Amino acid sequence: MDATRLNHSPNGGSRLSVEVEVGALIDSWIYDVEGKRVVIMTYACSGERPLTLSHSDEHTAVAEFAPAELRRELIPEGYLRSIDASFRDRAFDGP
Repeated sequence: MDATRLNHSPNGGSRLSVEVEVGALIDSWIYDVEGKRVVIMTYACSGERPLTLSHSDEHTAVAEFAPAELRRELIPEGYLRSIDASFRDRAFDGP
């Protein structure tokens, strides 16, 4: 796929301002968010880390973690499964 700029969620809220190369579909699932069913699709992405990271108003912070550290954070299992699969399948060309 072409390079894509990730800066808006489907609901119009700004997420990140990071340019990435979008790769293969890793996983998809349905996630319940405040009583609404949301389809989540995760893709392998690669790109250069921007000089600064920022977050939208719907979040309180942004941080970077090594893959082994993620299990200690409050992250839904589906996302953890996708991250594990991206490294296992070598679909992610990251650091």
